[in-house]
Amino acid sequence: MRKGFFILAVFTSFQCSAQNVVFKKGQQIIINTTISQSTDMMGMSMKNNSASTHKIIVKDESANRYVVENTLTKLVVDSDNPMQPIHYDSDKKQDSDSAINNALGSEINIPHLFFVDKKTSAITAEKQASEDSTSKDEKKDLMSMMGNLSGDANIATISSTFFLIPAGKNQGDSWADSSTIDKIKSVNKYSIQSIDKNTITISLNGIMSGNTTMEIQGNQLDIDLNTTTTGTIVMDKLTSLVKSRVTNTAVNSNIMAMGQSLPVNGTVTTTTTFE
Repeated sequence: MRKGFFILAVFTSFQCSAQNVVFKKGQQIIINTTISQSTDMMGMSMKNNSASTHKIIVKDESANRYVVENTLTKLVVDSDNPMQPIHYDSDKKQDSDSAINNALGSEINIPHLFFVDKKTSAITAEKQASEDSTSKDEKKDLMSMMGNLSGDANIATISSTFFLIPAGKNQGDSWADSSTIDKIKSVNKYSIQSIDKNTITISLNGIMSGNTTMEIQGNQLDIDLNTTTTGTIVMDKLTSLVKSRVTNTAVNSNIMAMGQSLPVNGTVTTTTTFE
């Protein structure tokens, strides 16, 4: 009988109970992200590389939510995009007076406050001051060329710090989720690869498909998007906080511009660490 109880205890210790993210007031998380993107379009090869650092600070905690501050502290972009090459380093003074800095550098060292619901983990933003429409359009163009289709980058950054596993999942178990944003549907399948003490390693396989419209430098682009992604997430079992994320995405898409159909193929590798 004791042996049976022992086996049951060992088995249940590897199960994941219903999870909530656990922050601590005053906690700081440094997020370092590198993105390497290679694209082929109409026989032309383009490479975009970027590196960014965000500082997350848990400013306050109440019974229902956390108050979290997100600040982009460093950004390096190196792009040979023929539409608009970009070479920018937020740490270099000579770049601080450039036109690119007006679009990208204006976010450096600007804190943004968000609220994370303890029960649902939903993230909402504190109301921000209105932004000049020209500056906003410039940012949108540049981020679009850099491959950022994720919507609100600040919310995406904060949400990347944690990962919630459905209750009762064990090593070897899988589950899936899906979402649709602006006619782009994403389906992700997750599998628990290993549970080593308080560290969980999860594999990711995802697809993204759909049609969207984007405007760059006054030109409308109709995009038929198809991507596949594989990756790994390493996280803390007790707090649901992520230690690292690595994803590799293959792009097989088509762009309609000025009556022409332009096939676009490429790869994107994203590596993120959380300290």
